[in-house]
Amino acid sequence: MPEEISLDEVNISPAAYEAWQEIVERIDEILPSLEIAPSDIPNEKTRIENDGSLTIFVTLPIGEVSLRVPPHQWTYRFPKN
Repeated sequence: MPEEISLDEVNISPAAYEAWQEIVERIDEILPSLEIAPSDIPNEKTRIENDGSLTIFVTLPIGEVSLRVPPHQWTYRFPKN
């Protein structure tokens, strides 16, 4: 089962960061049409998948929006004991 961790615990590549920011901008654009208040959106989370990739995701009332980051485009921010 994938392990869920805080986004604060990882560093992602600039390309992954830019891709996630584009997704966030698109979410912001559609919120009014879905009648979802920005305050109803939780902070994004991450999970480490079985193949070593990282999934950044946010759960909206209409479902999960996510970005899968390949293993070579992310690392732990702090050494893992």
